[in-house]
Amino acid sequence: MTTPPTWQELRDAGVVVFDEPEYGLAIYPTTIGMVYIAIRTTTGDLHRVGVSAGNVGGVANFLAAAEARAIAAREVLHEQESAIAAHHLIQRAKGPA
Repeated sequence: MTTPPTWQELRDAGVVVFDEPEYGLAIYPTTIGMVYIAIRTTTGDLHRVGVSAGNVGGVANFLAAAEARAIAAREVLHEQESAIAAHHLIQRAKGPA
């Protein structure tokens, strides 16, 4: 068994998806038909989850569906915030009751 790559090795290999000071995400293949998702935490720990190559499409589908739900939820939140702001504006315009 080989030693998993370090975060710097993942950076050097160009497989880091994002690399923020607080966290990072990398996705990389192995020679045994696995795709690993590596997450770097605020403490610098590196957690890995292996996905067999045959399941990558399913994971991608779940990610796309989760993204769509997150976008929809964000839009609902913005609509609610806009409605509340409009209500407060109307109340201020009416003045004291």
